[in-house]
Amino acid sequence: MQFYTKSRRKPTVPIISLIDILAILLIFFILTTTFKEQKALLKIKLAESTQGQVSPSKARRIVLGISKEKKIFLDGIEVPIDNLSESLALLLSQQSDLKLQMKADEEIPFGFLVKVWDELAEAGLKDIPAEMLQKQAP
Repeated sequence: MQFYTKSRRKPTVPIISLIDILAILLIFFILTTTFKEQKALLKIKLAESTQGQVSPSKARRIVLGISKEKKIFLDGIEVPIDNLSESLALLLSQQSDLKLQMKADEEIPFGFLVKVWDELAEAGLKDIPAEMLQKQAP
């Protein structure tokens, strides 16, 4: 008795449809990926202002940040309050057109803020900036 054996075809993978699916997944992941944002060195809870306005300026700005732990950051670098005037004077001697932008936590004691203003005046800043920064929406 002779049995009939059917010859099998080799299995194939439909590559064309897989490439389409891969392209769609790639586009999906690119569009839905949240890109890495630069994290702040310190967390500051800003006081809110309804009348404050931000004015664009072409001069380079130095950010003076003060956290609620009474830590002072000058352009991202922690500076003790005793060395603040020397650091600012050094920066101002290198570039005279610098603008100072202060970001201070709302829970800072007023006495500490006055000490910082005294250091700014000692560094040679005659016009201490008095503009309020608006709290940015999350």
